[in-house]
Amino acid sequence: EMNTEIVSTCAALGYLEEDKYFKEADCLDSIKFLIKYLHNDDSTHSVRIQLGESQILQNDLIPLLTHYADDDELFQTVLRLVVNLTQPTLLCFGGKTPKDTTMHHLFLNIVSYNQGYKDAFGTNEEIWKILSQKVYDVLETEWEDRRPEVGLQVERILILIRNLLHIPPTNEDRKKISNFSSHDKIIRELHVAGIDSLIIFIAGSSTEQEYSLHIIEIICLLLKEQTAEALGKTGKAKSASDRQREGEELLNLRKIEESKKKAERAKMTPWHSRFGGTFVHRGTKSISDSRDLIVHKSVRQCDKVSFDDGKTRLKKARNRRALVQDLPQCRSSLNIRKILKEFCNHMLDSSYNVLMRAVKDRLSREKAQDHDESYYFSAMSFFLEFNRNSNFRIELISETLQLETLHYLDMQMIDYFELMGTDKQEAEAWGKRLHMALRCYHEFLMTVHQMEQSNNPELKEAAKVILNNVFYVVEYREIFLTLLRKFDERKQTRGFLKDLVKTTHLFLKMFENYCKSKRVRVSKKKKKGKRNTTKEKTLTEEERALKWGDIQTELRDYLQEANSENTTDIRPADVFDPTSDLSEEDQQRTAVVKIQSHLHAGRCNESVTMLRVAREVWPEKDIFGTTSMTNDEELTAMQEICLADLTNVVGEEAEMEEEQESEEEEELPPPRSTEIEFNYQDYLKKFADSKIMVQYVRLLKEFDRNDDHVNHCLVKMLHRVGFSLKMYGLLFQISLFRVFQKINTSVSSRTNKEIITFARWLISKFQEVSLENPNLFVEMLFWKNSAAEVYDVTEGYGSFSAENRKPGKSKNVWSDDDIAELTDLYNKYKDQDIDTVDGILSDISNDSRTRRQVCQQLVRQGFAQSLVELKKAKGNKSLVWREDDVNELKILVGEYRNSSDPIGNIIQMMSNKKSRPKVVEKILALGLVNDRKELYKKRAGKPKSGNAREIMHIGGEESEDDAPVPSSDESDHTDKVEKCSNLIRDYNDLPDSDAENITWVQQSLENSLADRRVLPDDEPVESIPLVPVSEQQESALDNYYFKKLLKTLGLQPPSNEQEQYWRIPASLSPMMIESSIALLKPSNKRSRM
Repeated sequence: EMNTEIVSTCAALGYLEEDKYFKEADCLDSIKFLIKYLHNDDSTHSVRIQLGESQILQNDLIPLLTHYADDDELFQTVLRLVVNLTQPTLLCFGGKTPKDTTMHHLFLNIVSYNQGYKDAFGTNEEIWKILSQKVYDVLETEWEDRRPEVGLQVERILILIRNLLHIPPTNEDRKKISNFSSHDKIIRELHVAGIDSLIIFIAGSSTEQEYSLHIIEIICLLLKEQTAEALGKTGKAKSASDRQREGEELLNLRKIEESKKKAERAKMTPWHSRFGGTFVHRGTKSISDSRDLIVHKSVRQCDKVSFDDGKTRLKKARNRRALVQDLPQCRSSLNIRKILKEFCNHMLDSSYNVLMRAVKDRLSREKAQDHDESYYFSAMSFFLEFNRNSNFRIELISETLQLETLHYLDMQMIDYFELMGTDKQEAEAWGKRLHMALRCYHEFLMTVHQMEQSNNPELKEAAKVILNNVFYVVEYREIFLTLLRKFDERKQTRGFLKDLVKTTHLFLKMFENYCKSKRVRVSKKKKKGKRNTTKEKTLTEEERALKWGDIQTELRDYLQEANSENTTDIRPADVFDPTSDLSEEDQQRTAVVKIQSHLHAGRCNESVTMLRVAREVWPEKDIFGTTSMTNDEELTAMQEICLADLTNVVGEEAEMEEEQESEEEEELPPPRSTEIEFNYQDYLKKFADSKIMVQYVRLLKEFDRNDDHVNHCLVKMLHRVGFSLKMYGLLFQISLFRVFQKINTSVSSRTNKEIITFARWLISKFQEVSLENPNLFVEMLFWKNSAAEVYDVTEGYGSFSAENRKPGKSKNVWSDDDIAELTDLYNKYKDQDIDTVDGILSDISNDSRTRRQVCQQLVRQGFAQSLVELKKAKGNKSLVWREDDVNELKILVGEYRNSSDPIGNIIQMMSNKKSRPKVVEKILALGLVNDRKELYKKRAGKPKSGNAREIMHIGGEESEDDAPVPSSDESDHTDKVEKCSNLIRDYNDLPDSDAENITWVQQSLENSLADRRVLPDDEPVESIPLVPVSEQQESALDNYYFKKLLKTLGLQPPSNEQEQYWRIPASLSPMMIESSIALLKPSNKRSRM
């Protein structure tokens, strides 16, 4: 239904009379109304469709632009409307082709209108001259003198050119009815008007880089129907090899045509169709009974009889169909090709490096849209190939022949590949971008290869430098393996697979030549190594005395000769760090431990220097002696430190972590890389993979549609696997033999002869092996998934296991029974809460299997894509208790039950380490102890401080006769005060602690005490909950030290599921509450070590 407002608005624009267009008085307002209508268009695009049906652009807008070019305001407004009308149809539908029938019909209508717009511009020479003059006038003006609307006008003209070039070809263009397609007409008009020269100028100008993204898009769309090889060779005299190749192609096409005609003539029969008759097909049993098949029609070829005749072919779901490649390639006329070749030559000479640098800068600074890197890749691959086939000059493409460019390509390919798996809705789009990046990678290698073959020594040396870096980096070598293994025809086209095969062939060819010339060292990623957490061995009293005897004389001589200057690198910052989480007392203890370590290691200078530096840091405490100490007094202090038992001091931090039952691991250092001697054969073995061979056989099935080079790359890879690696058993596959059969019966060509030669060799090997292995005919139906299976097929079943059982061979051999057992265990544990690999290790019959061996076999069997998927979560230890682990635990508990640190010694001696809570839980479950407290560490009494230097007592022992013996009540109260003080200190030392939480508990106790005092004597006392009101208080109630403090103060934890908060129990008397409040108040005295 026509919109009358739009009809009247279009009628008010003007009229054409004798090739002269006359505008109406309100023409400008009408154009603005049309822009407003388009802006408010509905989802069915009714306004755009109505304007297309009325051909407003051909009848009114183009005449307005040509006849009223001097009216700037009108020209700008009309140009806005033209840009809007010619925008790509996909933009109107959200970037996707609609699948709904009605919407798809509307989509095709708008495409047809755009094709009409393209034809109108392709036949109007005057409009292009006007647009060219407009751009030229702006570019002549200095950048500082331009008005903003003038720059906007240039941008709109560039967008208009982009829109017209983006319109797809018509059916007439595809059928090549005319010598000039609609795209060729636009190219011709751009050249005649000189706009192609303006595009080259803008691309090479450093002051016009704001248009760089529009320019590179226009260039890519100009060349979208051309091939760089054909364009580069335009106008050149053909060589003898080219003429011979073209002659062979024509001869081959003629043979194919004659074979088709011969097959058609063979189908013809002199019998009339009325004399069909009924026939009995001897040797073919019918479905109904055991008699021969009866055929009710004339049969010309007996092998064509099939039970499938008349059946409906099963259709594949749309999301499972292979993508069909649609690359518009058109062999334009010679004049158009000469225009484009001249354009490309000028582009390379003056603008290519500048443009690519500007575009790369905008991409790296994220100033571009998401799809603009695809135009960067398209332009790069085209001009690298064009330069290689035209006049090979490296300086013209130097900007895109750098290692930074290769790294950018590799990173983008990895990103696109990952997005194909995660963004499933746009997987096809990401696959196309991956294809563009791969073509750039291929052209990069082709250019380097041509540099390598050059006679110029400078180019050879530059190619050598590039290849050194390409082959050195592991990511550049592994990208082809990943893409081949993960190829998915639902997301990637056969064209991508062909380019991938060609690029892999080129890379392997260059790599093989490179490895032959010299020994190669390459980079290899090292796995993340764990930090060294091995504790130093604790010395006994006799060993410490022997250490002192060894260093006593040397230390005395050093003290007599050493001056007061610091002769080592030890500074005060190494002794005391005010920003550390450790308290000052803890850092003092750490300094003592370091001094003792230096003494035991015989480093006298470090021990003396650290003692003196610590004395300077803490001079007021006299902990490390006084500044007036003599050499003999220092020697005595050193002796006491060397002989002191500092086990408790050293293990204090570890004990706190154990009591907290923390299962967190230390942060691992970042992954490092190391250099290794490279073996090309080992790298080539990675391609001997059934997943990769499947892709090669899939592409070889289309041998008649592949070009000769693709078929050569395919058969060369099969030759590498079968002949070079001696893994011809991997190629014993019926689908490959079926392809060989078709090639043998087809019209032969030079490449087909190469394939047939290899096929004969492979079949001869198959016949040799089949004499020894009669099951080989069944093995043909299945791909072999590992080298062990291939070896067993060719050398006899069990040969691989027997070979690996020889001395010096690896013990990681998996038989068929082992693999079947692994499969059952994987299916059993994959959906359970515990770690899958741990569950498998707990039940597997071969206890010698390691976790890594099991993970590698799971990856080989296809249960996991990589070892990363089977990696255990950070911080987890093995949760599975084998029978050997339980027996070992029972022995260790009996041995260390009465030691000073039972659980610590048990964990240290366990061969299969597990977390402290799990070990304690298992011991209690087995009934090896009656109470958890039996496993706690027996703490020794803390050293007392005397009136002499405190350093003499750090870690030392006191006689029980010297210490006062308090009464039992005083002792209990003293222990409680000391315990609360230690818990408060431990809690405050935590990085996420808050001293206000201690104050909150104190205030809650004070409020409870005040309520108790005003409570009548006859009213019962109730428990008061300790309700947190902030996130800090809630997190404090989850902290180990804070909960232990509350329990020491007499508070009651939640006793069942109905209770949520800690409580101040009714049994707590006011006197006990007052005592608890006093324990929470900060002490006036600072406790010493």
